[in-house]
Amino acid sequence: IQTNSFGANRVRLLAHGLEAHVHEINRRAVELAREVARDSHYVVGAIGPTGTILKAAKPDQLEQYREAFREQVAALCGAGVDALLLETFRQPEELALAIEGARTVLPGGVPLCATCSFDSFGTTADGSGPEQVAQRLKDLGVDAIGVNCSDGPAGVYDMAVRMLAAGLPVIAQPN
Repeated sequence: IQTNSFGANRVRLLAHGLEAHVHEINRRAVELAREVARDSHYVVGAIGPTGTILKAAKPDQLEQYREAFREQVAALCGAGVDALLLETFRQPEELALAIEGARTVLPGGVPLCATCSFDSFGTTADGSGPEQVAQRLKDLGVDAIGVNCSDGPAGVYDMAVRMLAAGLPVIAQPN
């Protein structure tokens, strides 16, 4: 069961005046998922991108984004998720920031999974293909990689197959 916390990071919540409630919102998302999951399902903490364009960000903003991911991961892990899923990232650099932030607070035994969204040409925002993204994610030490949303089920399947060469478990989650 995935938590309803995709956009519950400080950067996204700022637009709604809720940036001071990161821990509360993520904790409650885990509690709700646990109510449904009971003891028969895993609860996976969902973390989405900041919604910003990294090319336009200044170095201090990049550090703020990394910290926002760290804060969300700490809240989700503190509430007891079984795994984390960084999902729907279009900018590999932002996904790397999220992984770096997560690694600073991620407890041992909590798997970190990361998925990207590719356009209809099979590339991310910086032009990377699934093979390059998969290798980079492997180098960053995630436990599973994959693709979500993207260009429907056929597009997701094609990208997922191309990611298999990295040798990690692959997630395929079309929209």
